Amino acid sequence: MKIGFAAFRYAIAGFIIPYVMIYDQSILLEGGLVKVLIAVASCTLGVIALSSVVSRWLFTTLSFWEQALLFVGGILLIYPESVTSLIGLGCMAPVVYMNRRKKVALQRAVTMESIAL
Repeated sequence: MKIGFAAFRYAIAGFIIPYVMIYDQSILLEGGLVKVLIAVASCTLGVIALSSVVSRWLFTTLSFWEQALLFVGGILLIYPESVTSLIGLGCMAPVVYMNRRKKVALQRAVTMESIAL
């Protein structure tokens, strides 16, 4: 069961990207350069968000609310519209920021503890 779950985490992009190709051809590198870059970046961030939800880990352990925001943000980032991508970034950005701050605080605490020894 543990191996299957780990395999699912690694393969989630392979499950999602074919459905994205149905809605937006620019993920297949067809169209203008700017549109292709935006589509690829948005889809990549969406897959990272959904993979983080499945693994419950971004920079540190994710809480339930962080997972919920990342899930919504990931789905919205994968859907190929400008408005949904911006809303998805708005959902994902605070979680990334807070989780990164939590990681830095934990590293600082470990460093201070090792100095005290």
